[in-house]
Amino acid sequence: MSRIPRPAAHTACGCQEERTIHHKHFAILASCVVALVLPSSGAAKNLSTHEWRQDLQYMARQLEQWHANLYHTVDREEFEAAVAALDRDIPNLAPHQIIVGLSRIVASVGDAHTYLFPPFDGPFAFGKYPVQYEWFSDGLFVTVADRSLTRILGAQVLRMGKVAVDSALSLAGEIGYRENASTTRITAPRVLVIPEVLHALGIIDDAGPVRLLVKPRGEAPVEVFLDSRPAAAAFSWVDARESATGPTPLYQRRPADPYWLEYLPEDRALYVQMNRCRDMEGEPIAEFADRIDRTLVETGAEKLILDVRSNIGGSWQATLPLVHTVIGNDRINRKGHFFVITGRYTLSATVVMIGQLRWHTHLTLVGEPTGARPNLYGENPFALELPNSGLEVKWASEYFQPAGAFERATWIAPEVAAELSSRDYLLNRDPALRAALDYTGPRDLETDLKSRWSSGGLRAAESEYRAFRGDPRNKYVDTFRAVRRFGNSLLDAGDTEDALRVFGWNLDAYPERARTYIRLGHAQAVLNRRDQAVALFEEARERLAGDETLYGSLRYALLQYVDEWLDKLR
Repeated sequence: MSRIPRPAAHTACGCQEERTIHHKHFAILASCVVALVLPSSGAAKNLSTHEWRQDLQYMARQLEQWHANLYHTVDREEFEAAVAALDRDIPNLAPHQIIVGLSRIVASVGDAHTYLFPPFDGPFAFGKYPVQYEWFSDGLFVTVADRSLTRILGAQVLRMGKVAVDSALSLAGEIGYRENASTTRITAPRVLVIPEVLHALGIIDDAGPVRLLVKPRGEAPVEVFLDSRPAAAAFSWVDARESATGPTPLYQRRPADPYWLEYLPEDRALYVQMNRCRDMEGEPIAEFADRIDRTLVETGAEKLILDVRSNIGGSWQATLPLVHTVIGNDRINRKGHFFVITGRYTLSATVVMIGQLRWHTHLTLVGEPTGARPNLYGENPFALELPNSGLEVKWASEYFQPAGAFERATWIAPEVAAELSSRDYLLNRDPALRAALDYTGPRDLETDLKSRWSSGGLRAAESEYRAFRGDPRNKYVDTFRAVRRFGNSLLDAGDTEDALRVFGWNLDAYPERARTYIRLGHAQAVLNRRDQAVALFEEARERLAGDETLYGSLRYALLQYVDEWLDKLR
């Protein structure tokens, strides 16, 4: 039995979405992290082993046929082995365990548009616990809870069921889509409130209550038990920030509006929040872009801050008028005057828009890494319905390359890291906006290292390097090139021992990169340490194939370079 994939709501390089708002709390979730809608009947449905196996094989065949490139991240052999393992285990699994197994296989594809999320409706409906979690920079915390559980609001989760919370997050990260570590920070907390998922992952012994070890602020850890409830149960939600004394931060004030702006006179900055990449009724993005331009002129704003940290996508074509407005504004399109705030929910069409801005403007990225790759698989206008269970699977049907053909990064990293901690959340603080407003200009690490070396030698240069790497704002700055160039300048000047030590910094920071070992091997060869040089070049050769920072022709050129050195040294 087979079915033609049936149409679902379409968004161009975007996700369907669901929004929930509880008092001051809001969460914007792509459809890949919310419940799938299944047939309306809530009656229990029993499938045979044969029927579940039919669904599994059908899903695997259809994904291979229709996905734009099913094996862009997962190996074919690994995918097929996972399918075979689940097929073998089905007779011994409960329906919810089979569904979680299906979700894990789909998630292994590795993009944010390919997923099967546990159902909250229909014959296989999963339950929920009366809490919501957020994964902040300092851990997993209870941010929303039913009124009966207000005593644990704002508490850090230390243990869940039988495992430490880090293990629970790692296990849960295998179920939702996992394009990168940022998207795992979306999906893992969402599935950890589902009893059936916790049981299937081995976190609890049955799909019922869960025991948590939590640490309320300023108190000793305590144990609490959460009862499982039907997903349709009514909750009386309370947000942990309801006792906050500070004003609601800008990024949380108008989550339901696709886009809006506010001038900040004290900072002479225009704040623009864009929560969707699609035209709003009454004011298309083209007209909104014109209003941005007029407001910049009328106010004399010196900074434009575009906040897309909650923008899960839509249509990237619709954003072009805004992109063109920034490109054409010479006063704003300068380094230190145009900022884009990104986050884990920056997905899909929003990343395509950022790709356009990265090519054509002097933007400064602030916040946390995006939830999508700079080049991404997207566009999922259809849902694949499994013939027996009725479960629905989404898949990516197109490949987008806004960052250029050679880009291999797993996310777009901010130049200025400003991640939200639990304390920031509870006190209504916005470190990302503050970082943009306080920004004074970029640092040139290579120049700084050369200056410090000239005045104080290698020890002074290393102190500068360690201070730069230790600054939380530089958490996602890739220092590899600056260090390599600084080391090369020392090598060219004949300071080979110092160059060798400098290249060693990259060995500590980037041991997975082939070029780390190439530069070290070069320095050792110059020092006539043949055995050390050969070992390093051989290590580089081994790492070239798996180095994701290299593209085809560069990898080939480096291979020739390494082989030439090995021929000389042997």
